[in-house]
Amino acid sequence: MAAITAPTLVVFGGLPGVGKRSIASLLGPCVQRSEQRSGGGVLPGQAGRSE
Repeated sequence: MAAITAPTLVVFGGLPGVGKRSIASLLGPCVQRSEQRSGGGVLPGQAGRSE
């Protein structure tokens, strides 16, 4: 997961304001579950709101 997430964050991180939403749209629940465990680093506010 980390191997996929890291380069994805780098690529989409270059997009202004669209990065975080793009990652959420592409990976979906995988990101949200991952953020709940890590404490919400990429998607603060959505962590803990998987549904």
